Amino acid sequence: LYFKNKLIDFPRMKTIPDYSIVKVSGKTVLCIGGAMSLDRFDREQEILNRKVRHKKELSTYWKDEFPIFNQDLLSEITALGIVIDTIITHSAPDFCYPLAKGNLARRIIHDPSLEKDIKMEREVLSKIYNKLIADGHHIQDWLYGHFHTSHIEFISGVRYRLLDIDELIEII
Repeated sequence: LYFKNKLIDFPRMKTIPDYSIVKVSGKTVLCIGGAMSLDRFDREQEILNRKVRHKKELSTYWKDEFPIFNQDLLSEITALGIVIDTIITHSAPDFCYPLAKGNLARRIIHDPSLEKDIKMEREVLSKIYNKLIADGHHIQDWLYGHFHTSHIEFISGVRYRLLDIDELIEII
């Protein structure tokens, strides 16, 4: 709801729906959220524990938190003549750093579908990349977070920037 209903709307901080396009410093930025929480089992347990203790429910996990491939919206963006050069997502395509998730072995003991879901999350972002490239978009930058570290790499002429917690960059 925060993003769909744009519940945060400050001059320099806003929540916007997935597939929103923002113009920043001459860049055309496609924004898509969503990522799978490695600790979703723990988060679900905490929600249940709070209910048992009759405490206020705090949403720390959402079952629909993974990114969605929306071919229709991507096609509409292209049909409107909008050329995307920058992408901001929560997670990253499957060919970007990191190529493996740490601490996964102990997590799948309680959450057997986690490994499959994480793979699907990254494949969705790869499908988005492939669709944009096939439609002639000239992607220069892809920014993402989710992995709690900082990293920059260039793949096929695109700069992929993984931002750490509290790390900010200026889009120029």
